[in-house]
Amino acid sequence: MEQPSKSKRARPDEERDADVYYDDGSVVLSASDEHGNLVYFRVHKSVLSKHSPFFKTMFSLPSTAVIDLYDDTPLVHVHDEPKDLKSFLQMLYDPWYLTLFQARLTISHLCGIIAFYCSIRIRSTLHI
Repeated sequence: MEQPSKSKRARPDEERDADVYYDDGSVVLSASDEHGNLVYFRVHKSVLSKHSPFFKTMFSLPSTAVIDLYDDTPLVHVHDEPKDLKSFLQMLYDPWYLTLFQARLTISHLCGIIAFYCSIRIRSTLHI
């Protein structure tokens, strides 16, 4: 009898981001694209908290709710495009990101970074 797969990603519409998934990360962010495919980013609460009042507040509040896990790590679902979230995270983790990839950056790419940052600032202001 064939053993079931022990893969943590059993669904074909889920994937770990190839660039922003750190094994020692303390939180996993998931974002869904326009087709409903989930992309996971494993990052560090400390990095997010340092750069975002929204995440700082979220991680400092005691949680009474059941916490979802992915790879035995707390999972946070965000309502932003994976490409925007990825660009934002790459910018946080690599200060040279915008400079090194300047030739490949498009207005759309930069707008995605700004849109994600604005959305978390708005959520922080509204305490959502």
